[in-house]
Amino acid sequence: MKMPVRFRLEDAVCDAYRVSRGRSSALHGHHHFLLTLITRGEGVQVINGTPIAFAPHDLFILSPADFHENHLPPGESYDYFGVKFPYELLDARLSSLAALDRFPLHVRLSERAASRAE
Repeated sequence: MKMPVRFRLEDAVCDAYRVSRGRSSALHGHHHFLLTLITRGEGVQVINGTPIAFAPHDLFILSPADFHENHLPPGESYDYFGVKFPYELLDARLSSLAALDRFPLHVRLSERAASRAE
């Protein structure tokens, strides 16, 4: 179930939501940054043509320049938290990564870190 939360920071809008998804997605991109934390299920996310297996505790940050699609095994589903935010909301550390063209980012968080992120 998708439950969006919208809030305003410094005149920029940020959307946070929780999703249960039971199907693969087609290749697409966004006009904003996208942070995704996988909370349940497994599959493969293809980012800019590179397949990355995902599982609970995986965190992805994609830029507006990235394109992605998700593939699930038949009958499988997954849950995730998502946050959409514009460039203006990047703090100085993430802005420097954007300037260095370091997106997309993918990390597997520890159980404790994933719990705190949720």
